Amino acid sequence: MATGVLQFMDQFKWRTATLICDSLTQYPGLSTFVITSCTNLRMLQQSRRSAYNFFNLDLNSAVTQDYTTFLQQAKLQSRIVILVTHPKIMRDILLAAYAMNMTDGEYMFLAAMSTSVPTRGPITWKFQDGEDKVAFEAFKSVITYSNIDPNWREVTDWTDQIASTASTRFNLTLPNEHKYNDFAISAFEIMLASAEVRKTVICQTPWSNFW
Repeated sequence: MATGVLQFMDQFKWRTATLICDSLTQYPGLSTFVITSCTNLRMLQQSRRSAYNFFNLDLNSAVTQDYTTFLQQAKLQSRIVILVTHPKIMRDILLAAYAMNMTDGEYMFLAAMSTSVPTRGPITWKFQDGEDKVAFEAFKSVITYSNIDPNWREVTDWTDQIASTASTRFNLTLPNEHKYNDFAISAFEIMLASAEVRKTVICQTPWSNFW
């Protein structure tokens, strides 16, 4: 995602942007995706700071529902705002931006997402909550993009095993959204890959080498 953001900025010759990163502590299983995405983007920008100027703003939507202060800062810093958060929070931020006249074409919002996690849902203006009309207008100032989605069905067995282990060994019941925790999935993949390597090495090594 990080490289894609900078390439996208290059396409339009944008050099200054405000990056708003949400820690999403209310979504423990999803927050790791967002935190990793923001960290990678900031590190890449720092390595190319002669070409790009980022203003970094951190928020935690678990405790902050008024996004006016963050948007006011962004308004004073740049006309490009990169949002990395949950789609629902993103919509709330854009509704606030609409109220501040930041969605009239003078500012552009990039909805950057690393992947589409099943429990996170798509980036959309439509929630059927009475504010769809305003949200639709606000989203006209948004460019959304993401990497190619992984095939989550291929790891369903893994996520089910993670949830089962948490339940049987630690008496911990994982909600569905917590099953898609990239740290847990990565740990499982590492152990699985290590086991496959060990199996291959053992099968290809003459038994005489073990004595």
